[in-house]
Amino acid sequence: MKVCDHLVQQFWAEVEFKFHWWRTDFLEDEAMAATAAADAGNADFIVVSSSAERELSPFVKNWFEAWIAQRQGREGAFVDLTETGAVPAAHVQHNKIFLRNVARRAAMDYLTKVPSVLNGKLPDSVESVDLRAGQVTSVLDNILHQPPPPRLDLQR
Repeated sequence: MKVCDHLVQQFWAEVEFKFHWWRTDFLEDEAMAATAAADAGNADFIVVSSSAERELSPFVKNWFEAWIAQRQGREGAFVDLTETGAVPAAHVQHNKIFLRNVARRAAMDYLTKVPSVLNGKLPDSVESVDLRAGQVTSVLDNILHQPPPPRLDLQR
């Protein structure tokens, strides 16, 4: 809700917002799930906020499948605000892969929070990334100048 409030505060004069909120337990009801799928099919942004401590329910996964086809390739953004805190990495990874795949299949950009495990700051521009990519560090130089492994001749 804080994200939506922030968006309205920032862009209220330029953009008209229409929000639809759906709790995941509502998706167990077939009629409500169909209405929620129609909303998602027409949405420019879909924001998912859930606990990463458990697997997405079959009802939620079915709901995702229902609205993907309804989008008919329209562009949009899929915002994943799933909290990943102290949850084991393998479990978080499974949900993140599923949600990223949903966004890809729906022709939507996948946006997520930057993990807290990243140290340092993100680059300010594409130019800074390009500049860094062209630099050869001592580690890269050592890798590039390693002799090739011996060749094994398996034919006799």
